[in-house]
Order: sequence, then structure tokens, then C-alpha cells
Amino acid sequence: MAVDHQQIELNVSEFLFRLTTESLRVRSNEVLRPQTVDELVEHLLTSNEATTSQSQVAVIRDHLATIPSIGDVKLPVAFTSETASCLAKAKRSLSLRLEKPVSDAEAISVLMFEYIAAKKAISLLQKLGVISDGAPH
Repeated sequence: MAVDHQQIELNVSEFLFRLTTESLRVRSNEVLRPQTVDELVEHLLTSNEATTSQSQVAVIRDHLATIPSIGDVKLPVAFTSETASCLAKAKRSLSLRLEKPVSDAEAISVLMFEYIAAKKAISLLQKLGVISDGAPH
């Protein structure tokens, strides 16, 4: 059975592009194989907590103010129907929490920010010996 894909091209800021490449690096190292932007976005959107941001509203607002979403860098992303549905759900959830409309790029930016923040927190806890390197993430 063929999976339908929706291709979009986001015009992102240099800062969001850098967050994307850092997220790709971390995810590729996590799964021990190179990841594409499509695979990263699908993972972030279909993971258990993806549709409801875990960060406080003030942190999300600060992130979006610090890392602008719109810019001149072209970032093509292909979504399956399931991933597109998850993105719509994530956008609705963020829009309700922020009390303003959220773009595709903003929703993806928040998910990448939270992904990197969680990985950095796990790394710190491992360095402190609070959790072992073999603990599930």
C-alpha cells in the first residue's frame, strides 16, 4: 500500500536551521544512522508527548522570540497523512497554550527545542551519576 506524502517548503531562519541540524545530529547519534529532516520531524511528531508541549508557556514564548521561525533558508519537509495530522494536533495544542496562532515552523521549532533540551538534561544527569548511561531515554 502506498503512503501518501504532503511536501511543504518552510522558509526558516538561520537560527531555526541550526536548531534543525543540531537535532538531526543528536537524533542520528541516538539511532546510529543518518537521519533526514523528514524522519526527524516524523519522530518528533509521532512520539508520545509530541502533541502537548511539556515546557511552560513563558519558556515557549522565550524560545520563539529567541529563535525566529521565518527566514530565507528553504527547508523542504514531506509529511505522511499521520504526521500531518500530528502536526495539526501539536499546532492546536500550542495555539491554545500560547493564545495565538502557531505556524508549522513554530510548532516544529518548539518540538526540536524540547527534544534537544531533554537530551541535554539526560546527558547532565548521566554526568552527575543520577542515571546510568544505559538507562532508557
